[in-house]
Amino acid sequence: MKYKFYSPIKGVIDYGDDCVLDYESYFDEEAIEDLDYISFNYLNQRELSFYEEIINISIKNSFDYKNDEGKGLMHYFGYGDDDTELLEKVKSAYPKIETIGENAYGVMECEISEELNDNDIKILKEYFGGQYSDGWGEGFEQQGIKTQDGVIYVSFWSDNFYIDTEEEFENRLNEEMENDIDFINFEM
Repeated sequence: MKYKFYSPIKGVIDYGDDCVLDYESYFDEEAIEDLDYISFNYLNQRELSFYEEIINISIKNSFDYKNDEGKGLMHYFGYGDDDTELLEKVKSAYPKIETIGENAYGVMECEISEELNDNDIKILKEYFGGQYSDGWGEGFEQQGIKTQDGVIYVSFWSDNFYIDTEEEFENRLNEEMENDIDFINFEM
């Protein structure tokens, strides 16, 4: 049985062949001032959706399925006393991106053997958030993905970071859509 967690993503595309900056430097004003010319742009979630297939291939290639025993990020899970029980419920967890509407989102797709309770979900959100910011995600965002347009870097840790369950995510999207409709009606 599949269980998904959703979060926003962000990216950068470097059009130059040299890619002289590391990922963090694209957001460092001093590093950017030192450049002779700027050959990159920031990518929003809509723009990242155009690269979904190649990003997902790169994500897949970032895992060593033999050594992680097919568990993905659950191979490294070590939260506390409840580790064993949660590890029995969550067989694997692999990130990917998925386009919903026009925007790409980070998705942590888990293979579960039984329903997750609220505490399980809370623990997994904290764990995956840590993996996105400091663990797997930090390493992944440093790896450029070559495309026909340039080298892209994708971060699962965005400025407006959140992790939602499918139900929470659906509610968030519905609320955003309602707010957009209210805004349009207000302008008329």
